[in-house]
This record gives sequence, C-alpha cells and structure tokens, in this order.
Amino acid sequence: MDAVSCLKHSRIEQLLREKRTKDTLSKILEEDDFLYELTRRNRALIGFLSTGSVISQLVDIVVSQVPYGNPVDIKNTKLASEVLLSDNRVIQESIFEDLLSLDDDCLSSDDEDYAEHDEDRNVRRLWEFVVEKGYGNQHKLSYAAQIICKLLRTKKIKTLKFMLKQKDVVNNILANVENDQVVNILLELSSIEHYSVDIPTWLDSQNLVESLVEMLHPKNQEEVHEQGAQVLVDILDVISTRRTTEGHIGTSLKSYKIIEKLVSYMLDLHEENSSSSFKNGVNFLIKLIHVSCNSKLSNNDSLGSDLCPLALSITKRLDSILEILNYPRPDDVSVRTTHGQHIPLGFERLRACEILSAVFECSTLPGLEEQIPSTALLNLLNEEGLLKDRQWLGSFGKLIRDAYIQKGVLACCVDLFFRYPWNNILHTVVYNMIDGILTLPLDSNVNMKVFEHFFITINFPQRVLAAYNSNKEAGPVRLGYMGHLIAMVKTIIELVDSNNEQLGPLIKEYIDNREWNAFVATEVGITLEANNTVSTEYIDSRNPSINNLVAFLYENSLETTEISTVHYPASFSPSNSVTDFSTLLESVEVHAE
Repeated sequence: MDAVSCLKHSRIEQLLREKRTKDTLSKILEEDDFLYELTRRNRALIGFLSTGSVISQLVDIVVSQVPYGNPVDIKNTKLASEVLLSDNRVIQESIFEDLLSLDDDCLSSDDEDYAEHDEDRNVRRLWEFVVEKGYGNQHKLSYAAQIICKLLRTKKIKTLKFMLKQKDVVNNILANVENDQVVNILLELSSIEHYSVDIPTWLDSQNLVESLVEMLHPKNQEEVHEQGAQVLVDILDVISTRRTTEGHIGTSLKSYKIIEKLVSYMLDLHEENSSSSFKNGVNFLIKLIHVSCNSKLSNNDSLGSDLCPLALSITKRLDSILEILNYPRPDDVSVRTTHGQHIPLGFERLRACEILSAVFECSTLPGLEEQIPSTALLNLLNEEGLLKDRQWLGSFGKLIRDAYIQKGVLACCVDLFFRYPWNNILHTVVYNMIDGILTLPLDSNVNMKVFEHFFITINFPQRVLAAYNSNKEAGPVRLGYMGHLIAMVKTIIELVDSNNEQLGPLIKEYIDNREWNAFVATEVGITLEANNTVSTEYIDSRNPSINNLVAFLYENSLETTEISTVHYPASFSPSNSVTDFSTLLESVEVHAE
C-alpha cells in the first residue's frame, strides 16, 4: 500500500477511534477511500456502519427530500446506498434490528427520532419514499427501490411480513411504472416461492394483471402502452422460471377474461392510439405463446391447451386484423426508398403478420389440435360466424385453420410477402406460417382443404415463378425473398415426393411444367449444392429422391430454356439471407448459361 493510501486509511481509523457523534458518518463518507475500505470489509468500519443509529442515518440520506442536482447529496446517496446494498450479512441484519436493543454510542437518551421499538422502521421509511414517488427525485427513488429488492432477497421473511401488511402495494408500484427499479420490486415479489402465503395469489388479489392490461387501453398514451406491455412481458419471464407452478398470476394472464379484454383494446381501431396498443399488445401475446410452448410444466399431450383463449380471441377478430393489413395507418403515406416510392409495411402490419403466424402455428399444437370445443365455445364460435362446417367439431385447431381459409388470412399474408421483396423480417414471419402449412399431416379433410387453398386458390407455385422472373429482371442483386422461397420450394419437393398419391392429383398441374422445372433445377439445385447438401455422398445416404429429381429436371430443362444462374457463397442459407445479407451481396456473381 502506498503512502497516500496509508494516510487515508489512518484517517478513517482515527475518525472511528474518536468519540462518535452524528457527524462521524458524514466525515467518514467524505473520505475518498470509503468504498475501498467497505469492499475490503474493514472490521472497524463494518462495526460502525452496522450500528442501529448509523443504519438509520444512511436511510435518512437516501430518503431525504433534497432537490435533484445537489452534488453533495448525489454523492452521499450513492455511498449510503452502497452500504445498504452490500452483501455484508451484519449490515443486512442490522437494517431490521430493534434500535434500542443495540449498544449504540452515538444514540442519545433524549433522541426521540431513533428511540422506538420498531424493527420495520427502516424498510417502512424506504417504502413510504417509494409511495411518495421519491418526492420527484427519480435518482433517490431508484436507490430506495433497489434496497427494498435487496431485502426481499437477503431478509425475505421479514421484508415479506412487512409488505403483506401494506395497502395497495400493486397500485403504488404501478404509479412509478416509469422507474425500472420500482418495477423490479414487483418482479421480485412475483418470483418468490415456498412462503407461508402464496405471494402470486396475493398479488393477483390486488388486481395486478387487470391493472397492467388497463394500461394498454387505446385512450392511454404510447409510453403507457410500452410500460404496461413491458411489465407483462417481464412477469412472464419471471413466472416461466418457477420450478413448481405458474401460480395465480400465470393463470390470470392466460384467462379468457384477461385475453379478451386485452385483444378488444388492441383492436379498437377507432381510438387515436389504438395502433400503439395493438403493437405493444402483440409483443405480450407473442411472449405468452413462447412461454407456453416452452413450459416445463406441460406434458407433450397438453402442450398449447392453455392458449385456447388467446387463439379464440384472435380468430374471432380476424376481420379487424385484416383491416390493419389491407388499410395501413397512416393511410397510404408513401416514402422514397432506394427502390423508388413505396408505401412502407410499417410495424403495425408486421406485428399483425406475427400474431397471425403465431396463432396458426399454435393450431397444430397437441393441446389445441386435440381440444374438443365446449358447448359454450361452440355457441360463441357460431355467433362469430366461425363455425362454417360441423365436421371440424373434433378439433379446435382445425377450426382455427378453417377460419384462416374462410377469411383469406393466408392469401393476404402471402400477398404481403411478395409485395415487400426486401423486408426479410416479414419474409421470416410468413415463411414460418407457410412452413406450418407444408408440414401439416394429411390425415384430415380440413388439412387437405388448407393444401388446396394454398396451392390452387392462392396458386403459390405460380407466385414463386413470377418472383423468379422478377428476380432475373432485377439484375445482379438478388431479391430479398429468394432465400426463403428456395427453402419453401425445397419443402414442397419433399412433401410431394413423400405424399405423391395424396397430393399428386391435387397439385401436379401446378408444379409439373417446364418453367417450374427450370426454377427447381437452377435456383434450388445450385443453392443446395452450394450448401453441400446435394453432394452424392449426402444424397445417397439421406435423400436420394431430391438428388434424382433435381438431376432429372436439370437435364430436361436446360436444352430449351435460357436460364440465368446465380452463384452464391458456400455459406448461404435462407437464415443467413436475413442476418448476413451484406456478405451475400458482396460475393454474388451472375453468369448466363
């Protein structure tokens, strides 16, 4: 240790040896090496800081009503908080000690401010500071909230005992929802398991979920929507890590009552801020689907069964979501891009495609596929005009897919896919939906109806060929959706090859022509070869049918068809066409056969 450090160390030791007064703490906090001595656990310093009156003084500093910007107060608040947030067991225990039970040299007998038998006094003052919104000082409010969160971890039982006695805990926290540290108190409470009182049930009794959903009312401002949705997402993250059960909060989040109210707010299209409500609401719903599908608490047979309310609320409002897709807001405002004047897709329409794709994928989950609708659900579906055919009564998932066909959802999403050739995020979303179509089992009439709709009504193969021709005309830079299209065509080839008897008669005329064969032979074949997936060794052992098909089509198309072949880097795949598109552009070469 150098001479300066020794001198400073001696100064703190000297202050601790002197007769202690209320000014002793402020003098020690002025020393530059205070934090160093705290982190090295100087015994004399820890002993001083853990006395009852000093703990109270530290809390005083944190909750004092000093206007923000005072440099001395900012410094002292940080230092006091560092002490109260330290991992030192003695200091943490002292926060809840009865002050009069401590041997405290600097506590005078006539000091009424400290003379009280109340072990909750310090945490109460911190909580009251939170309730009062830090008297407008967000800097100090954040520190007070951090200390309460720390106590919920280090002194859980005593802190919970105190919190359970407080009124309107949820409302007081949500009144400070713009402060992340205050919200963390709520998340910390949500994560607690194995306590005598079921904390999630207690939070639910204070209308936690209902209050958060109300924040997404379209009459509220955009920042309120963002805050409410973010807290809902954070709570989902917390409860998804619980080892036993999601508790009452998880049940409420997925209930029909809550989901129905949220979706009704999201799709109240006539309110001024409905677009913000919709976008933020979708963020939460997508997270809810993700958590449900990855839950460790569900078995494979019931996976997705808790998503019935969400799927129903979205399916019954497909017309409203299609209105968002067909009539973007603001109305038809075009912007200049590197490709000319275009009406941008916009985040609202992208979110609409995301939730439609997610719900369609959910329809194939075991919990929805095997879910037999109740009488009440059937009546509701009938009222909403979703029950077109009684043959789908054996599966809620099939009802969803039938509704997507009846309302033209699939066709609308495919249209957007081709309309925005450079929006790779949109391409991924629609690709996931189409991949869900192409992997449906061919064991039901409704699934065959989906295939018929996709291949014949939408005429997807013809859309692919039109895109292929546009790509050839675009010059050396390949259109952005081509990677996803190639992946989908590859899946179609595999699908037809493995289900030729069932699908052949249905779609043969759409994929059995020279133009389609040329596309498959060049774009699909060469891309697969570039990825080392069409090598003889790989194909012979794993997928000889595709190798033979590509070879046959290549031989029977090049003789009479002039084809432009694009040579791509070996690392190309549909996924990195999104994430590494710049690399693709740098290395692309065009050659005429």
